[in-house]
Amino acid sequence: MPPDEELTKLPPMKTSSEYYLDIERTVQFDFVRATENAALNVVHWLGRGQKELADAAACDAIRGMFDLMDICGEVVIGEGIKDNAPGIFKGEQLGTWLPGTTKFDIALDPIDGTSNLANGLPNSISVIAASHVSSGEKNAMRNLPSFYSRKSGFSSPLRLDDINEIANMLHAKWQLGMNGAVLIANPLPTDQEIVAEEMEIHIQKALNAAKKRKITGKEVTPFLLQYISEHTKGESLEANIALIKNNARLGAELAVAYTINHN
Repeated sequence: MPPDEELTKLPPMKTSSEYYLDIERTVQFDFVRATENAALNVVHWLGRGQKELADAAACDAIRGMFDLMDICGEVVIGEGIKDNAPGIFKGEQLGTWLPGTTKFDIALDPIDGTSNLANGLPNSISVIAASHVSSGEKNAMRNLPSFYSRKSGFSSPLRLDDINEIANMLHAKWQLGMNGAVLIANPLPTDQEIVAEEMEIHIQKALNAAKKRKITGKEVTPFLLQYISEHTKGESLEANIALIKNNARLGAELAVAYTINHN
């Protein structure tokens, strides 16, 4: 058979819409491919002491994969913009964003452990998590606040911004006989938070100092709090106080709302 005739017998290539016909099954493999590409693209920088170049290589690989994906992806949990450091930042759009394509909230860290990688050490990883945003919903994934910052890098499966909704949720839970506690993560005010990336540096320094001084047991927590307070020039203490006040306010408002609505 002539070569041209052989080509005519080949099945037609799938269009992008056909390729993503089973979106839930297919897109998960593309997310995996994005992390694989990131890992492969940074091998060249392993042990070369260039963590920012390694991070940039991982970001390039992930963006390259997403450029082929017919989705509307938005980074809702990602890196903050720091000087000229590379990264895939919160608010960045990934995917082709063709009209009618599926929307995803995305959390990612192109390389978690860039220092390890740059120094030729193990335990670096490329991380992506995604959640499908249902029709009519604004978001599917939200940041769980941490102790000093309004974001922790961990996602929350549920967000309620109205005090009456929280009271109703608690009432429904207990009416169904679902015993146990409910964790309500109440972020501290925006003007009182310490940027998560900045705070992480102070925490790691405090942990290293505790290890170096062989501080253990019940002595660890007071040492860490004191160390962090000193090295943030009191900002961490101010954040703690603001958090306590904010939690007391929310607790009082919730008690009132629950009493009015369900007693």
